[in-house]
Amino acid sequence: MKRLTVFFITLMLFAGINIRSQDTRFSSPEIRNLEKQGLITRERSDTWKTRGGLIISGYDRDGETRLEHILKHMSDVKGKSKHGVFTVSSDKIIILMDTVWSEAKSGNLKPSNTGARYVYIYDAGDRTGYLGGRDGAKKGFPVLRKVRLVLEGKTPRVVTFYPI
Repeated sequence: MKRLTVFFITLMLFAGINIRSQDTRFSSPEIRNLEKQGLITRERSDTWKTRGGLIISGYDRDGETRLEHILKHMSDVKGKSKHGVFTVSSDKIIILMDTVWSEAKSGNLKPSNTGARYVYIYDAGDRTGYLGGRDGAKKGFPVLRKVRLVLEGKTPRVVTFYPI
């Protein structure tokens, strides 16, 4: 019986089957830290909910979760023509995203509608990041104080969030 148990545990580990209640296959340490702080709650392997009620779910065209995509904006992607790069920590990114959503829900922030998506531009007042990529390098990496939140229609489903 003991050999059979060891065999199944080894098989599960080898096959990558997660026996814990929370699936962390897609979690970076950064995401796990946000979960520990209570800023986001995991609902599925690819879905998180913020304190403010935003839902970050699904994958981008590169196969990364939407949350991983947003956190990718914490570093420059030099190969892109333009890339907004956050200079604030990941916890402040989530808090700022919830602030934008709160302003949108209250009616203080009006969206621009681009088809099925609603785009909210919010002036954070302080530095949120810089313009990276090739254009950013040419312009001396200018400071950015605004952020763009893109949602699926009028829902709280986040497509992306980055500094502009």
